[in-house]
Amino acid sequence: MNNKSDVIKIVTTTTVSAIPIVGGPLANIMNEVLNSSWKCRREEVEKEFKEKIEKINTAYEQNIMESRNLASLFVGITKDALYDVEEQKIGNYANAIVNTIKKEALTDCKIHIFLNVLREFTSAHIKLLRYISELKEEDIDVANKSPFWEGTFPSEEIQALRDVLLEDLYRYKLVRTTPDDERKYDLALTERTFPKYLTSTGKEFLDFISEHE
Repeated sequence: MNNKSDVIKIVTTTTVSAIPIVGGPLANIMNEVLNSSWKCRREEVEKEFKEKIEKINTAYEQNIMESRNLASLFVGITKDALYDVEEQKIGNYANAIVNTIKKEALTDCKIHIFLNVLREFTSAHIKLLRYISELKEEDIDVANKSPFWEGTFPSEEIQALRDVLLEDLYRYKLVRTTPDDERKYDLALTERTFPKYLTSTGKEFLDFISEHE
């Protein structure tokens, strides 16, 4: 095995290489659709991971050589990308493996936590987190009534889904309502208050799943 794309192909085709065979009156069409969909997802994961990993500079070769659990992380993150319902998150998983290699300061514990958050979050969670990170000071007071919500959810679902997203961001301590990063959170008061800032953990998580030069 002499190139990075070989590694990616082996992971995507052998670790989770098959899907269940469906029986019954719809067997033919179901199996055709399932296999076609699985093939498309596998190819998309291979393409995205290959492009991201081939950009890694040789300066990080030592990091790769010294990593004791890179193989299990690589297989686990690839499987997560294959299984995730949302195709939009494939790039986030690819970024996660690249940043795991590049960032020596990331402990195994923190990587594990961030991967759990990434699995649980939808693309809407990530979109909201990125939106908050890019808020300008003059926009903060009106952010709660922002067109962000209308552009993300159907109007009849905005309130319910808004509450779910905000509660999740607060639960993982990724956002805050004041500039003081040491503020003690009272979830009873803050879980439905639109956050104005990311916490240091929120910034680090967003950095972990983002692409960097």
